[in-house]
Amino acid sequence: MMWRFCSNYGFMGGNFWLPIVALLVLVVIFSSLVFALTSKTSSAKKILDEKYANGEIDWETYQTRRHNLRN
Repeated sequence: MMWRFCSNYGFMGGNFWLPIVALLVLVVIFSSLVFALTSKTSSAKKILDEKYANGEIDWETYQTRRHNLRN
């Protein structure tokens, strides 16, 4: 019985795995983009924090740039 169901075209005509694989690919792409964006922002914030801590920029400049990083 089972062999007749799966014999010619695989499980459900072979179209069963296509949406699952496409969804997995989209999840991987989306998660890698989110990770890349957050790591860049985090890196920029660290550099900004270091510049303020070293006295290279003043408080107003620090706040303005920090606000710009968030947006």
